[in-house]
Amino acid sequence: MTGIAAATSRLRQRRRPSLADARRSLARLVREHGETLLGLAIVAVSIFGAYVLWQAAEMADRSADFDQRGRQAAIIAGQNRARIRSAISYETRLFAAFTDHVATADALDADAARRPRGGPLAASMHRDARIERAIARRLEVPFQALQYVPTTLRGGDVRPEYDSRSERRFLLSFDPSLSDLAPKALVRAAGKARNRRFWLTAVDTIVIAGLFFLTIALLSIRPRLRRALAAVGGLCAVGAIVVLLVVQWASEVPTL
Repeated sequence: MTGIAAATSRLRQRRRPSLADARRSLARLVREHGETLLGLAIVAVSIFGAYVLWQAAEMADRSADFDQRGRQAAIIAGQNRARIRSAISYETRLFAAFTDHVATADALDADAARRPRGGPLAASMHRDARIERAIARRLEVPFQALQYVPTTLRGGDVRPEYDSRSERRFLLSFDPSLSDLAPKALVRAAGKARNRRFWLTAVDTIVIAGLFFLTIALLSIRPRLRRALAAVGGLCAVGAIVVLLVVQWASEVPTL
């Protein structure tokens, strides 16, 4: 019985460490190695701040690159659109000349039909009408691949009418240079990069505040003040990490 009582007594003495024991151990560790822990924390937060600063500088470079490429793409796209508008204007004038020659030929044929058949005046009018139609056929060749809208004229004659708006939309939609430039996408990417740089700068500001409090805590000679300043600096560092994770998750910058 004496041996059992002694074993029970030893087991009771070897009880599990309680939460109070853990707190006392942590407090002793902080008292004995507080300056070392603060120094390590300052080094870690400094490395994290350098990483955030590098990310902000990279976003600044990317936003500037996107802005420059967007301006260049907008200028080139404007030049291409001006070229298309000039081509459409030329084709519109050419088609107007084509319709004028066709109308003149129709008028000459109609006038010749009212003249005595076989007379010199009617023959001359028919000849002039054939010349006008020959000129119209030559002008019609460039329009074979363009946009037309069938128009029914008097007598049931169906002739094409040049649709400049459809032709312009067609050329703009199938111009490979305009689809590859994408100035609006570059402008949006530049805006996202600037927004992300702003938030990274805010994160770096929080990191600097945390470093300030940790440094003051390292220099402080009062234990209570040192603990308070170290706690504020640690909270700033943790908050900076959380904000950085949120920024990286919420503001994705495309690669163009």
